[in-house]
Amino acid sequence: MPLVGAALADFVVLDHSFATFPYVRLVSWNVNGIRAVSKKGLFTPFVEKLQPDILCLQETKADQSQSDVEAPGYIEHWNSAEKKGYSGTAIFSKTEPLLVTPGLPLESSDRFGVIADAFGDPRSEGRVLTAEFPEFYVVTVYTPNAKNDLERLPLRHTQWDPAFLHYVKELEGSKPVIFCGDLNVAHTPDDLANRCQPGGTVRGRGQRIERTRPARAVPSTRNV
Repeated sequence: MPLVGAALADFVVLDHSFATFPYVRLVSWNVNGIRAVSKKGLFTPFVEKLQPDILCLQETKADQSQSDVEAPGYIEHWNSAEKKGYSGTAIFSKTEPLLVTPGLPLESSDRFGVIADAFGDPRSEGRVLTAEFPEFYVVTVYTPNAKNDLERLPLRHTQWDPAFLHYVKELEGSKPVIFCGDLNVAHTPDDLANRCQPGGTVRGRGQRIERTRPARAVPSTRNV
């Protein structure tokens, strides 16, 4: 069965090399609803074809109890939004992580004033999930969208983006960090399905990219 609608995203290594690590295949996928993907019969062939050691999912839009995906050989960890059918992240791995942490820590969210806005509370939307392994951390993120008229761009620019970057830099103090997910920003116009969408504006597109450069983030090879 063709993997229609499947997408692989970049993952990012912060200031470290994989040269000393065992080979690990990490796949990131915004499923845009895990139940819909399952009903279309896309999930199992996707996993069987790519055989990831670690699979990071964004926009799951379901609790684990609502999912009927079958992933034999994988250990599942979920961070679902309090709002039903919305947002959410998950990490499936062949090896049990040492520790799994949902969300941003209070230190990071409070430091940059991450609070609820007219669209909801990003702290309760299941947007971040961290798995610690012996050699590195894996952080998957589903970043809040700036919205059609960029109403949520101030949240992104002054609160969420700096809080998330602070968090991964804090983790990096103890071991390398790989973060992946849907950053809701386009690196180039080729990344846009609709070039008129908010992420296509100079303001919307530039925020995340400019923030990762001083952090010495190294993008992975990308396959779409």
